[in-house]
Amino acid sequence: MNEKQRLFWISCWVVITRIGDGVSTYLSTPDLYLEVNPLVTELGMGWTGLILAGLIFVAMVLWLLYYSHQHLSLFDIQTTSMTGYVLTFFCGEPKTGGGVTYCLPRIKSSLTYLGQVFPRVLIWYSLFLIVNNLISAAAHHYHMWYLFSGWFYYQSLYWDYTILTLLAIWFSLALFRWQYKAFN
Repeated sequence: MNEKQRLFWISCWVVITRIGDGVSTYLSTPDLYLEVNPLVTELGMGWTGLILAGLIFVAMVLWLLYYSHQHLSLFDIQTTSMTGYVLTFFCGEPKTGGGVTYCLPRIKSSLTYLGQVFPRVLIWYSLFLIVNNLISAAAHHYHMWYLFSGWFYYQSLYWDYTILTLLAIWFSLALFRWQYKAFN
């Protein structure tokens, strides 16, 4: 699969999974009573605000994805170690002082990194949310699901951000491992 096809399919999956999350959220809590999104709980947004925020969010993610595909040459780095590869990618020439390596990440590299990792994390996280929402919706329609879905719903409140963080770490490591092997 070439880069244009990959860009197209990742974009499609971002849009499809975000729509799926919205629809499954509506099925599980049409009045947003059970919604834990901070836009609802803290800012008091309703469906109109959530949809508008979702459109802006998806547009930003797709822009990052497109931007990163325009700068894939930044990954073409020759180093002898994975640590050196990551440091060179983000910093160019990392500085050392007092036995500590430090740098200020370059903006272009950081945006390219985010554009490669964030859409993939968002796709998998959205799939998790869709399953969570559908199980919660099942509790309203089938009494036998009530105990399981209630447990799953309250557990997901604690695990949502843990899963998001783990996905981000995994995709970050996978991205750099894949690019390091491709160029070294």
